[in-house]
Amino acid sequence: MFLIIVLGNIVVQIPIAALAGVMIMVSISTFDWKSVTTLHKLPRTDAVVLVATVLTVVMTGNLAYGVLGGV
Repeated sequence: MFLIIVLGNIVVQIPIAALAGVMIMVSISTFDWKSVTTLHKLPRTDAVVLVATVLTVVMTGNLAYGVLGGV
């Protein structure tokens, strides 16, 4: 919010491709990759929620839908 209100004129000069690249790198680095290898050790309900959330985000490309699906 601070960036948009105070530095709005500067922020609009950042290319969309650069912002998309940052978003992809953040999502890759924050995903717990070990959870995929230990999926069979999780309780079944947790595994279903994890898989449903990831599939929803990948299929729709919308993180908000993934959050709603996970909830």
